[in-house]
Amino acid sequence: MLNTDDGLVIIMRIKHESIDIYPLEERFDHFTSSLAANNKGLIIFTEHEYGCASHLAVSSLVEIEKPAARVMSHLINNNVFNQTEEFDHIGWGLFFYNGYTFVNISRWPQTSIFPAEQAQSTWIHIYPPVRDLLDYLQSYGGHKKLYFLSSTTIHDALDNDIFKIFDSSEIVEYDFTAKHEKRGDGNDLFFSPPTWLFPYFADLLGYDIATAVVSGNEPEKRVDRSAGMALMNWLENNLDVAGGEEILIENAEHLESLFERNDVLRSEMQSIITKNEPPKNSMLWG
Repeated sequence: MLNTDDGLVIIMRIKHESIDIYPLEERFDHFTSSLAANNKGLIIFTEHEYGCASHLAVSSLVEIEKPAARVMSHLINNNVFNQTEEFDHIGWGLFFYNGYTFVNISRWPQTSIFPAEQAQSTWIHIYPPVRDLLDYLQSYGGHKKLYFLSSTTIHDALDNDIFKIFDSSEIVEYDFTAKHEKRGDGNDLFFSPPTWLFPYFADLLGYDIATAVVSGNEPEKRVDRSAGMALMNWLENNLDVAGGEEILIENAEHLESLFERNDVLRSEMQSIITKNEPPKNSMLWG
């Protein structure tokens, strides 16, 4: 906390169970007021999902690099190295826009299926932050509606007779407050861990709406503009949150350039590694 010249104490960190919330541009009282004023719905998206659909959709509404607050937890791993050329901020970004609160899930523990011990370790790390963030936003922000934006990119690796690949322009919604029965209508979904955990716990906590909003995807597209556009249009048509197509396209081009640069760096690193490998079948090397 900080003391101002007039003796006012400014709280710079909000502690709630396993999470810390750091307001970046507002005093604590202003932040909590903004939270309550932007409780028409909680919209959660992911920054690193293949295809970047939800990232593109929300980046047409808010500046991803300028959140109102950052949510952190000792249970969510962050990179320990950093750099001055492209400084990497940590924590889940929280934004306010047009009466809604947005949260960017930019870090998520690697989810393992096998071995069982490692899968259990993942659960231990993800359950408390998800539970505590939703509980805080409900208790102190009055949130009652949650929408998780995602895509069906995970279907690419599954049996498509059961989990089909939807066109990028398609949107499928799944209501987690209803009975979790097999759909059987050809629109069954396979969820990544954050896509189902957030709405699932929102339902357990008593949110009135807990819905996953999932776009289709193009399997070969690392930056799927059509899927991002579909989610952006869904937000405008269903929540009256209008984004900008030109901004989405500009952000898509930026992401594509980053992928291309990473490809070059990866290729250079691979050439260095290959260059320094010992000659095959040489007993004298080294």
